[in-house]
Amino acid sequence: MRRPETALSTESSERKGTLATALARAAQFLASEPKKAIEQAREILRVVPEQPQATLILASALRRSGDLAGAFRDLDVFVKRHPEAVQAWLELGLVLAAQGATRKSIAALSQATKLDPGRTETWQVLAEQYLLVGNEAAANAATAQQIKSATKDPVLLEAASARLPLDRASCCKNTRRFMASGLCIIA
Repeated sequence: MRRPETALSTESSERKGTLATALARAAQFLASEPKKAIEQAREILRVVPEQPQATLILASALRRSGDLAGAFRDLDVFVKRHPEAVQAWLELGLVLAAQGATRKSIAALSQATKLDPGRTETWQVLAEQYLLVGNEAAANAATAQQIKSATKDPVLLEAASARLPLDRASCCKNTRRFMASGLCIIA
């Protein structure tokens, strides 16, 4: 009997790889070919049911391909089973934001920041969600945390500590610039 991690296909049924190889391949597909990431993650989950990394890759790929209901379903179950999984809370926050459930998105993103306050992208999305509900003070605080988590530059840290006021237009402009820079991994 073959071990599950050696039965996974990385490109075709003729080419076999390890679980780590299959997960790496699925992760590579996420940004540019989410439908292939879905296929790869589902194949992994067929062989190794409930594999955590594959489940997260699948949920992220579903979100990126527009299947928000599917991504939500998988993530809702996942965070209940793995409440310490920061990436799952971030993904759930992104799905809820895309669904227009801003307050629920804020709750999920806030949980992610409690678990790992050093994740810049989580603070960025949280600030945007706070702006959408009109809470500029919370948006400014989240942006300050974003800057603190992204840099050690004393000038930027001082600006973050000052919590300079933001408006929706400048936040959106900065977000577009940040995403275009290639530093943003959540697009």
